[in-house]
Amino acid sequence: MNIFKVITGNIVKWWQLVILPVLRINNNNTQNPVRTSESAPTQPMQEVSSDAVGQEANGDGDMDALAVLNRINQEKEQALEKAKREADEKARIDAIMNANKVDVNSFIQAGKAASEVEQLKEESVEQAAPAPSDDEMRRAMEIMERLNREAAEDEAKKQAQIDEAKRQAEEQFG
Repeated sequence: MNIFKVITGNIVKWWQLVILPVLRINNNNTQNPVRTSESAPTQPMQEVSSDAVGQEANGDGDMDALAVLNRINQEKEQALEKAKREADEKARIDAIMNANKVDVNSFIQAGKAASEVEQLKEESVEQAAPAPSDDEMRRAMEIMERLNREAAEDEAKKQAQIDEAKRQAEEQFG
């Protein structure tokens, strides 16, 4: 039974020295009176580390409640700032990625309309003019092939730029 008294005494002392200083607000403290929200300073809160909070404890182990509240508020502000920075960065990356996107449907519709107009012109030209020669057809096919090849090269360059921008964004922000 005597050993239980020693153990409980040690546990009570540990509780009083470690746990209670964090939880206790001493309103009778004359050296560092606890401020209410009306008398709290309007200065921006300073970063308070756990070492600084430990140093602010007075000789009785009581902690200044304002320091604890400041630390909690500072941690909340830091978390909000971090979330805001991440959201801003994500929005910026999305804007960069969406700036290079092209509406393919509009090109398809424009191509269909152009082909219909071209068919109508061809029908009217076929009726009015003789058929083009093989040499003209061969030159037209060469021109079309060259234009298609250049368009493919441009698209490949654009995709390479997009991939490079993604890679740089991941290196810088990821």
